[in-house]
Amino acid sequence: MESGWLDRLKGINLRRGVRREGGAPASFSPAPDGGLPLSERYEVFTRLLKSNNRALEVMAELQAKIRGDAELSHDYVKDRVEVLGQEVGRIVEALERMSPTSARGLRDIHEELVQRIRHTLSPRRAIPEAPLVLPFTQVSAEMEEVVGGKAAHLGEMTTHLKLPVPPGFAVTTYAFKRFLDHNGLWAPIHEIMARSRLDEPDQVALACRSVEELIGRGELPADLALALEAAHAALLVGRPASWGVAVRSSAILEDTAAGFAGQYQTSLNVGRGGLAKEYRRILASQFSPQVVSFRHQRGLILEDVAMAVAVMLMVPARASGVLYTCNPNDPEQKAMMVSAVWGLGARAVGGQMPSSLILMEKSPAARVLRQEIVPQPTMTVCRKGGGVAEIPVPAGLADRLPLSPSQLRELAELGLRLEEYYGRPVDVEWAVDSEGELFLLQARGLRIIVKGIQPDDYDRLVAGHPVLLAGGSTASPGVATGRVAQVHTSSDLGKIEPGCVLVAQSSLPEYAMALDRVSALITEVGGPASHLASVARERRVPAVFSAVGARDKLREGALVTVDADHGRIFEGEIRALVILQKKRFLALAETQAYRNLERVLSRITPLNLTDPRLPEFTPGNCRSLHDITRYCHEMAMQEMFRYSEACTMGGGDTCLSEGAARRLVADFPLDLYLVDLGGGIAPGARGLEVREEDVTSLPLLGLLKGIHSVEWRGPGAVSAQTLAQSLAERGEEGQEARVFRHNYVLISRDYMNLSSRLGFHYSTIDAYCSKNDSDNYLRLAFMRGGADPARRARRARYVGTVLEKSGFWVEVGGDNVYARLEKYPAPFLQAKLGTIGRLIVMTRQMDMVMFSDAVVDWYIDQFMKGEAGAS
Repeated sequence: MESGWLDRLKGINLRRGVRREGGAPASFSPAPDGGLPLSERYEVFTRLLKSNNRALEVMAELQAKIRGDAELSHDYVKDRVEVLGQEVGRIVEALERMSPTSARGLRDIHEELVQRIRHTLSPRRAIPEAPLVLPFTQVSAEMEEVVGGKAAHLGEMTTHLKLPVPPGFAVTTYAFKRFLDHNGLWAPIHEIMARSRLDEPDQVALACRSVEELIGRGELPADLALALEAAHAALLVGRPASWGVAVRSSAILEDTAAGFAGQYQTSLNVGRGGLAKEYRRILASQFSPQVVSFRHQRGLILEDVAMAVAVMLMVPARASGVLYTCNPNDPEQKAMMVSAVWGLGARAVGGQMPSSLILMEKSPAARVLRQEIVPQPTMTVCRKGGGVAEIPVPAGLADRLPLSPSQLRELAELGLRLEEYYGRPVDVEWAVDSEGELFLLQARGLRIIVKGIQPDDYDRLVAGHPVLLAGGSTASPGVATGRVAQVHTSSDLGKIEPGCVLVAQSSLPEYAMALDRVSALITEVGGPASHLASVARERRVPAVFSAVGARDKLREGALVTVDADHGRIFEGEIRALVILQKKRFLALAETQAYRNLERVLSRITPLNLTDPRLPEFTPGNCRSLHDITRYCHEMAMQEMFRYSEACTMGGGDTCLSEGAARRLVADFPLDLYLVDLGGGIAPGARGLEVREEDVTSLPLLGLLKGIHSVEWRGPGAVSAQTLAQSLAERGEEGQEARVFRHNYVLISRDYMNLSSRLGFHYSTIDAYCSKNDSDNYLRLAFMRGGADPARRARRARYVGTVLEKSGFWVEVGGDNVYARLEKYPAPFLQAKLGTIGRLIVMTRQMDMVMFSDAVVDWYIDQFMKGEAGAS
C-alpha cells in the first residue's frame, strides 16, 4: 500500500521566484493561493525553527524543575510559561504565513491552551460547578478539582480497578462553595484572616475560633440537605439500623506533597440523621490553627484547598491499619511494611496507639521477613447507635498479629496492583471486618526522601559490570534495565517486547508511541531539547541521546543497565542501582509552585501527535503546546519539501522566470540550475553560469561530492520529449505534466531543495544542514521510471534497501521511495547527501535491467561495497 507520506507530496502547485545574476535578490512571484513568495517562505521557515528550539528548551527546563533538580518559585513558573506561550505563538504565526491551510484553527487552539494554563496559575482558583453529590461509581482520578484527592482515588479504585472499597459517595467542592455562598461566609472569612497576623500562634488560634463558630452556625442550603439525606439513605438500604457511615475530609491537595494529610477531621460510625452535623464539622476543620498556619506558609488561599467530603459505609473493623508498598525506613530494601491494630485504626493512624509492624517480601507471596508484635490492651470499635468506644482486646488476641497469612497475601497483592497502576509506591489504609473480608479505605502516593548516591557507593554498586558505552547525553534521567531491541524501520516498533531497552539511530518523534512499552531509550543522535526527549521525561523513561556507536556496541537481546544520569550503559542487570535511583522520583516538593507546575505541564508536555502518517495528525487533535510545536515543525518541513514537487506538477519550467536560474558548470552530464536564496553562492560570482568552486551551500556540496564519486557511463539525462513519449506509449499520458526540462536547486548556505530528473525517474531532495543539530534534516522522494511497473518496483526496493542500510528511515510504496534523517550534525548529513548523489547517478536507467529479484540483491551488494570504499 502506498505510504501516506508519498500521497502528501502530490497535488500542490506553487510558483517560485529566484535570485538574479550577481546574487542580488530577485522579485519572487507569490503562490496562486496568496501565500508568501519563496524567499520570504524560507526566511519564515528559519524563524519557525528558532522558535521551535526555544520552545523545546523551555519545556526541558520546566521538566527539570518538576523533578526537583532545583528550587523554583511561583513567579519563575509564570515567567517561563509566558515565554513558552509566546514562542509557540510565533511558531503558529510562522506556519500561518507559510501554509494558511495547514495552520487553519491552530491559533484558536493555542490561545485556548494558553488561557487554561494562565487560569491554572492564577492566584484565585475557581471552584468548578458540579453536582452536589456524586457516588464513587461516577468518580475518577481526574476529578480532584471536583471531589478532592481522597474521594478521587476511592472512585478510581471502585470504578476502574474494581478493588474492595466500601460503597460511598463524594460531597463535592461545589457543595462547599454553595454552603459558604448560602451563609454569606466568603467575605467574613477573608476579613477575619486578613486582619489577623497569621505568623503569630495566638492570633491564628483566635481567628480560627471565630471562623469555626461561623461555620458551626451555618445552615445547609435546602438542595444540599436533601442531596445528603438521599445519598445517605441510598447507601444504607438493606443495612441494619445500627450501621453507620465514615465521613472523611477530601480537600484539594490533602493527600499530595502539599502536606495536609491527617490535618482535617474524620468522623467514624455516623448514624442516621447525623450526617449534616458531621459535614459542617469537617468544613470547619479547614480552619484549625495548624491547617491555617500551614496554608499561610505555602501561600495558598481557601479556593486552592476547597473541601470535598467522602462518605462511605462504615466497616466495623476487627483489625485495621496501613500498608506501605515500599519500606519507608529502608527504600532500597525490596520489602513492604504493614502497620496493624485490633479494631478501628483511627488512633493508630493518628499516633495515639502503638501498632504491630510486619515487614514482608515485596511479592504476591508476601513472605514475612520480620514482625514486631506490640501488646494491645484496648481496641476501638463501632458503638451501636453511632460513634465509637474503647473496649478491652478479647482474651488471647492482645499478643497475636491482627492479620492472618492469607490476609497478608491478599493485602500485598492489592497493594502491588495499586503501585503498578499509579506508577509509584503507595500507602493504603485497610480494614478487615468480623467476617474476615478485607476493604481498602484510602490510597495515596508514598512520599520518600532519598539522598543522592555518593560517588563511593556508586562505584561499589556498578563494580564488576563492564561499561559497554559511555559519553552519551542525558535526555531523560533515571536508571533502568532490560534487553536491547534495535529499531531500524517503522515496522520494527510493533515487534518490540515490553520492558526492552530501545536502541535507535535517531531521535524521531514517532518513537514516542513505544515509550509506554520500553524501560529505557538510547539513540545515536539527538539532544535534550527535542520532541522525543520531552516525552521521555514526561513518562519518566530514562533516555540517553548522542550515544555514538550504540547500534554497534549494544547487541540485540543483550541484558543491559542504562544509567541515563551518567550517560553510561553497563553490561548485565544492576538491580540495586535501578531501585536506588528510582526513589529519587518519589521526593516531591512541598511548595504550591511545584503543584502548579505539575498541573500546567499536563497542558504543555504530553505529545499526542507522534506519527505524521496517521489521519489524527491534524490541528484539531493538538491537546498540548508540545502537540502544536510538533505539528507546526512537521508541516513546515513538508511545506519546504513540496516546493520542487509542486513545480513539477505545473510543468517544471513554468515555476521559474526565463533566465533567472543560474546554470552550474560541472564535469558531469547533468544540468543543474541554481536559485540562490542567500549565501548559497559566493558573493563574487557573476553571470548566468556558476562554477563549482563558487558553491557555498553545505548540502549541495555534499551532494556534488557523491555525484563526482561515480564514473559516468552511458548516456546522461534523457530529454523531456523522450520521457513524455515513453510515458504516452505506456498509456501513462496523465504523468506528462510532471515532466520538466531542467533540474532546479534552491539553495542557501544551510539549505537545499532539488528537483532532479535523470534517466526515466525523478527525485526531490530537501536538506537543512546548520550548526544546530536539532534543526537539521534530510528528506528524499524517489519516484517513477521508464520501465514496466514490476521493474520500477524492483528499482524502488533497491533504492529503499540501500538507503535503509545507509541509516535512513525508509518507506517504500509501489515504485516510490521516501526516506529521511533528522537531528544529525551537518557533516554527517553532508556525507549522507553524498550517498544520495551516488545513488542518483547509479540508478539513472537501472530500472531497465531490474528483471529479477536476484539482480536487485546483486546491485544492492555492489552499492554497499562501494559505499564502504567511499567512506
